Amino acid sequence: MDIVLWRMRIKDGKEERAQEWIAFLQEHQEEGNKTLKNEKEHLEIYFFNQENGAAYLMQTTTVSEFSSAMSRM
Repeated sequence: MDIVLWRMRIKDGKEERAQEWIAFLQEHQEEGNKTLKNEKEHLEIYFFNQENGAAYLMQTTTVSEFSSAMSRM
């Protein structure tokens, strides 16, 4: 099992859009949880980080096999 951390910079002025995306994921959490098994994922966590004046969306994922998860991207 692998734990992966993704760090995605949010473009200036797009912070509200990123917040909307997280709200969408929260509103559809049940449907999202159903897809985890097909993606060989056990857990997905999203959070925001502010660093040196830039905003980042962070995602941590626990996957059965990181290499197979990457091959689907």
